[in-house]
Amino acid sequence: FPSHDKHQNKPMKTIFLGDTHGRTLWKDIINKESPNRIVFIGDYFDSTEISSENQLNNFLDIVEYKKNNSESTTLLIGNHDFHYMFNYERYNGFQPKMYPQFNHLLKLHEKLFQVVVLIDNLLCSHAGISSEWLRIHSIKENGDIVSDINELFTTRPMAFSFNGKYRDWE
Repeated sequence: FPSHDKHQNKPMKTIFLGDTHGRTLWKDIINKESPNRIVFIGDYFDSTEISSENQLNNFLDIVEYKKNNSESTTLLIGNHDFHYMFNYERYNGFQPKMYPQFNHLLKLHEKLFQVVVLIDNLLCSHAGISSEWLRIHSIKENGDIVSDINELFTTRPMAFSFNGKYRDWE
């Protein structure tokens, strides 16, 4: 996703890494692409092919990467993170035995995560946000939509529980 750095008038390269589900491929992508910005789109857990321990370690690597690259890296929350944060709703791959560890790590590092980020007039989230959802939650599209949505998550996280028409599509 190329754009321009307004301050230095040079190309910016942003990569979006979605649904890692414990996979470490993100490291190879970052090394190969050398981006200026990285947005992890969420869903850090719940692989059926990767051990719980490896998923946990991969999550810690992502957190550490964010800490070391805080200005250029954004961590978004996905539905597979949401169900470990709040013990609410269950999506494919949920690991009840890992709930205490995953919950603890997400809560421990919750300040590193957000629900949406705005990059070059593109509102980025894990699963999209509809105008209807914004209306229901009294968020104005012409206001500070990013702050309003992220603040709503801190004050009323259940507003982010599943609201879609097709549950399998999330």
